[in-house]
Order: sequence, then structure tokens, then C-alpha cells
Amino acid sequence: TTLAHYVVNFNGAFRGLGRKDGASVSWYPDGVKNVSTEKDGWWFYELAMPLKTIGFDLAPDKVHGLRVARNWHNCDQSFGHQTSLGEGDHAFEIPYGATRLVFDDDSPVVQVRELGGDRGDQDANTYPVTVNVYNPGTKPLDVKVLIEGHPEHSQPGLLEAPATIAPGADRDFKVNGAVLGEEPIDLVTRVTSADGKKTYFYRHLVFKRNYKDYLWIKSAADLAKAKYNFAYYPSHNLIHATADVSSVKDRPQPTALRWYLLNGAGAAVARTNTVAGADGTCEIFWTVPDLRPLTVASSCPDYTMVMVAEGIKDGTIRQPFKRYAMAWEGNRLGLSGVIPPPFKPVKKEKGKVKDEEVVSVVLRDHTVDKTTGLWKQVNAAGHDLLAGPMELVFAGPTPPTYTCSTEWDVDGLMTWTLVLKKGLKLDSLKLVIPMKASEATLMHACVDGLRNNFAGCIPKGEGRVWDGTKAGGRTSIIGDYMPYVWIGGALRGICVCGENDKGWEIAEGKRKSERGKNEEVPCQEIVREKDGTVKLILNLVQKPVAIAEDRTIRLGIQATPVKPMPENWRGTDIGTLVGACLYFGGCGNGIEPFDETTEFWEKMAEARRTGTVDKAYLQSVFDRFTYAGEPGSKVREVCEERFKRHYNAGMNMAAGNKKSGRPFTFYTNARGIEFGCRA
Repeated sequence: TTLAHYVVNFNGAFRGLGRKDGASVSWYPDGVKNVSTEKDGWWFYELAMPLKTIGFDLAPDKVHGLRVARNWHNCDQSFGHQTSLGEGDHAFEIPYGATRLVFDDDSPVVQVRELGGDRGDQDANTYPVTVNVYNPGTKPLDVKVLIEGHPEHSQPGLLEAPATIAPGADRDFKVNGAVLGEEPIDLVTRVTSADGKKTYFYRHLVFKRNYKDYLWIKSAADLAKAKYNFAYYPSHNLIHATADVSSVKDRPQPTALRWYLLNGAGAAVARTNTVAGADGTCEIFWTVPDLRPLTVASSCPDYTMVMVAEGIKDGTIRQPFKRYAMAWEGNRLGLSGVIPPPFKPVKKEKGKVKDEEVVSVVLRDHTVDKTTGLWKQVNAAGHDLLAGPMELVFAGPTPPTYTCSTEWDVDGLMTWTLVLKKGLKLDSLKLVIPMKASEATLMHACVDGLRNNFAGCIPKGEGRVWDGTKAGGRTSIIGDYMPYVWIGGALRGICVCGENDKGWEIAEGKRKSERGKNEEVPCQEIVREKDGTVKLILNLVQKPVAIAEDRTIRLGIQATPVKPMPENWRGTDIGTLVGACLYFGGCGNGIEPFDETTEFWEKMAEARRTGTVDKAYLQSVFDRFTYAGEPGSKVREVCEERFKRHYNAGMNMAAGNKKSGRPFTFYTNARGIEFGCRA
């Protein structure tokens, strides 16, 4: 089973996810056209997607599935399904419940043109349902139409009608059954051939006729209020806040905004004033006093952020938060000026020519252009990797104005910062990294998904042989941007990484490329030239843009190997891998034991030494643990079972380790750590 999942928001930003037989695969929706507009507070969205992009086969013997829906957020039980195409509220990325489709040239076009009537008529006691059947063929079409509605308490409504639809003609079929208030209606609509053997259209859903509130939208009163969000960064004594008064009618323009930071007693610790601009929005980065000593002095961690929008009804918004004084703040544990072996200090020397320098780290020497900060050559483990210098390729009507800076770490990671200067006009900008054919046979590309990132041979051929649209495993990244791409060989290579595409200029849809074709411009691509040179190309600017303010792009570039491998490293035994935090006393992905002491670890060490589990201690853990759910509930039962199984298994692994004496390794997913988490 192959599944393609297309997710889009109001702004038209989308991501494509693919699955084949349950595993993530690459899927990028080529040729998609979408239009997203807003009018009178309503969202209108239209989508056109080639069938071949989805993978549909037009053969009449092929069955496909299709689900079209808003997300289920705000839905009242199952009644939001009247706005979706599919059966029930199954997870989006599974085939169950998807509407089955078969392509048939002789089928009519069926539309549900009315479902429940005008929602604005709250006193209506009927639920009109209208189904339209259109015959696009050249011959008369005999059909049978069934519309059957079963309200929860009222009498059912039924229409069962045979009909002959002339070529090019259409006909409405309507039921207007009785309904009281908000009672749900179980509705079946079916259009078949005259003998009932072929189904042209079938839909079964439960819906409500008289909704008191719309789905998915806020009330007019909520929409008309001032809104703001803020984040407090205690280590930086910084508040980042945004305000939006654009939906408030008759607001003062500009709108004065007053911000207050109050302590637990209600006294102002800090205050500042800003203005919402013509678009009704405002963003501030506000440096505030250090709250830690205030918390210590008052023994009260309570604070309140207040925004006051002048001249607006209900324009005062208060948001409480806490600033605890943690005992570990400001310590230097784990920080030192010592460089751990086998790393050595970064060494810089003059190059052979005036505008270059040589930067050396363990196993690697980089010849660096002092103007761009990019490498003219890098020698890794005794081999030169580049077929030519790394290059910034500008195209545009104005001379390129920019600055570059670099920062090196002892492991050879170079942080490269490019600043495009205000006033620069660009058609495109590429960072090109050309590697020798002999040194670029393999690749590794990572997104934000786990265990599905490709590592293997660079595809054969000339021209663009790979790009970011081919990477599967995305979970939250929108578009084709790749946070990490490495190309090289079995022993050495070059990687380029970046947290996100901030500062890039991303193109949507196709445009003429340097190859003279109308094609998508990906963020990253691998191109093989006729002479075998393999180029990793980062398309930093993909469409014409005028730089209105200085724009920063930040990347990491690193040659590998990073350090020499230990002797006999392939024969090294990592020992017993304790593969989840729950096995060694954690809560979920929290690395600290459930009671924030080391007793669980000490008991595991004791079990390794003696080969015996202290069962009385484990029982005391189970008795003390704070489980989710109410006592006696299913949630509580599942939670208890889960933790008891894992904690028992961890202790038994430790006890079983006495005989083998192998190393005992705790596995921690640093990206998933949940500090202070509980079950």
C-alpha cells in the first residue's frame, strides 16, 4: 500500500509525506497549483493536483483511496465529518476510512449540493439534502438514486428514485426530512446503475442540521479582540512579545501599546511603550531586569505580563508566569578550557597567496578564501576533496554587496555567516561545492524524522541526480529544505548543515533554471557534470528579490573524518544497550529518575554486582510513583502496566549483566529529553 499525505495551511505552505507498506518514503507533490484567499472572514481554498503526482492509475480495475478533510480540531464528536470526504476520524496517515475511487469513463458526475440547508435559519425543522447527477457521456444513462436520512428521534426521510439522464444533462434529487433542534442525522447517499450492480457514488456520515456555532472558527467577538503572545527567556533576561489589534474595528491608528512586567505583589518591575503599526501588529524584544534575585528575595516566583492597548475595549490582557530560582543556575559544571583528546587547538597560518589562509584541525587542512570564508581546497585524511574552490554564484541587476564571517570549533565545524546588504537586488544566489568524482560516491541526507534518513550511493547519471524533494521522513519541516546533507566516500567527505532556511528566498512552483527548463528549484541539489565532478548546490535565493534590510544566512560546513577512529574500533563491544529512559528509572523521555535521586541507578549497580534484583525496593517504587489517570481508570491501568514492565526489565537487564560482565550503556535521545516530565 502506498500513501501520499498532503498538508496545507491558509498561507498555502505545504508539506508532502509518503508511506509505502508502513515505511516512510520520499514524496514531493510536483505540479500542484493552489489558491488560498480570505473574504469576509471566510477561508477559500482551491487545489489542483495531477493524478500522476498522487500515483493514481486510470485503469478501471484499479482501486484507490482518497481522504479530504480539515483537521479534527474543534470538531464536536463526529459531526465535523460532514465537511470531509472519508469515513470516520481515522488517523490521516493510514488507509482505513479513505473513500474508494475507481476511474470509469461511463460514470456520472455526482455532487452533494445541499446538506442541511441554510445554517443561518436556526429555527428550521427540516434537513434538505440535494444530490445532483450529471451525465458527461454521449449516451443516455440509467441510474438509481437513494437518499436516506435517519434523525436520532424524528421520522426518517427517504428518496429512492430510478432515472434516465440524457447526454450532457443533469438532474437534482432532494429529500427534506423532519428534524428537531440539534439532533444528529445518520445519512446515506448512494447512486448506482439501474440494476444496482455498479456503485457510482456512496457516502455515509452523521451530521447536525442546527449547529449553534461554526466549526473551526472563533466567534466574531473573539476575533475582534486584541491578541498577544510572549515568551520569557530567563537566561537572557529577555521577553519576546507580539501583539495584534488588526481585527479590532475603529481602533486608534497608530495604536499605543503599554507593556508591564509585574511581580507577585502587583508592583511594576519594568515597563515599556510601543506602537502597533498600520497593519495592526507589533513585535518587541524587551530586555528586563534579572528576576532571579527578586524571586530569591521575595520567596515568590509569581510574575505577570500585561499588555494594554490604548483606546480599545477589552484591550488589557494579563498573562501570569513563574520564574523559579533554580539551585544549578550559573554554575560552571561541564565547562572548561580543556580540549579533550584527540582534538587540538584550531591552527591558522598564512596561505600561499595574499587573500587566503590555511586552517588546520585534526586530520584536516583547509585552504580558505579570506573574503568569502569558503574553502579553496580541503585535505582530509591525506586526500584533496574539492575539484575546484567553493563558490558563491550571484545573478542579478546590481553588483553583489555582502559580508562573510567564520567561526571554527576544534572538531573542524566552520560556522559560516553570510550577510546580504540592504539594497542588493538578486535573481538567484547559489553556494556551489564541487567535489572530485573519486571522493564523492556516497551521500547522507537528514530531515527531522528518525530512522528514515537516506544513506547510500549518490544516484548515477548526469545533471541533477538528487534534490531535497526526494528525502522522506519529514515530520514538521515544511518544503524541501534539508537540515543536513553530506557527500563523500567511505573514509572522507563534506557536510553542510543549518537549523533552518531563515534568510533564504524560497520559490514556489516552477521557474526557468540554468538548464533552460521550467522546473522546481530545490533548496539543495546534487549535480554531476560531464567530467564526473559532483556538485552540492545550495540555492540560497531561488527567485528575484530586493533586499530591503540586511539579511543573514547561517550554515555549518565540516569535512570528515572528524577524528581518528580507535584501534580495533570495529571489534569494540558497546555492551548491553539500555534502550530507553524508562528502563533506568526515567519518566517518558526524562533522563532523571522519577524521584530525582540516584537511588534507582544505585539499585541497578547493586543488581549488576550481585545478580539479584531488590524486589522490595521495586515494589516501593511502584507504590510511590505518581501515575497518570484516576485510580481504577483504563488510563491508570495502562500507565501502571507500562512503567512496571519497563522498570522490571531494566533491573533484570542489570542483574543478567553480572554473568557476562559486558559494559552497561544507557541510551538517551538528547533531542527528545523532557526535563521535569512525569507520566
